[in-house]
Amino acid sequence: TLLTILSRFGLKVGYVGKVAGDDFGVRLTKSLMNARIDLSRCQILPLAQSPWSWTLRDDSGQTLRVIFPNILSQIDEAYLIACSQYLNACRLFVVEICGIPLASCIMATEFVKANGIPVVMKLSLPVRDIVETLQAGSVRELEELLAFADVLMITLESAAELSDQIEPEKMAAAIREKYLVPVIGIFDEVQGSFFESDEERFALPPFPMAAATPRASADGFYAGITYGMRRGWPLRETARFAQACGALHGSPDGLISEANVM
Repeated sequence: TLLTILSRFGLKVGYVGKVAGDDFGVRLTKSLMNARIDLSRCQILPLAQSPWSWTLRDDSGQTLRVIFPNILSQIDEAYLIACSQYLNACRLFVVEICGIPLASCIMATEFVKANGIPVVMKLSLPVRDIVETLQAGSVRELEELLAFADVLMITLESAAELSDQIEPEKMAAAIREKYLVPVIGIFDEVQGSFFESDEERFALPPFPMAAATPRASADGFYAGITYGMRRGWPLRETARFAQACGALHGSPDGLISEANVM
């Protein structure tokens, strides 16, 4: 979803990853191609099955996310080496910390950082889901990966877990201090967002949304941050744009482009 929104904004977008060759994978591939996303380095696995995703929540509000089968776990060293020239040709590298092995994320990020390419990192899953449920790697590997981020986009839930804090200001300060992240944006569809960099820190209330879809709202927010950073906008301008993207993409229509956000 994030890549599709960025493509609608007019950016040249490519996807490095793997897609199953089943019916859903075929539909997904066609959808990405229709969105003008470059799939020249996307590997389609004819015999693989697309993953199903479940989100379970107990009475206390704790959630458990399950992805099975996780085709992203097959993104390995050999595949990334084959994609290295493609990765090093990009202008901005976006890493979504999900079911991809953390060791592979670290390797790909090392490729681009060595060439001075800025890295935007998206963390929207709890650490326990990444490490225990998806078994993507260890906490140590996750911490090593986070230290590569130039911009970290993170949900309020994940920020609280990483920082062991309950206030967004303290979450941001603790995460930036521990991982030396230059810019952090913490997002919650109800409370709004909080940003911190070396120069400033500020909070933004959420834009009004009618019957919003939280996941879609978050995707819009992350796309707005990525786009603003690619355009070189000031952080406050980027933040307001991202907040508007989240509200618009989370609305029932979900129609989003740079023109209608502005």
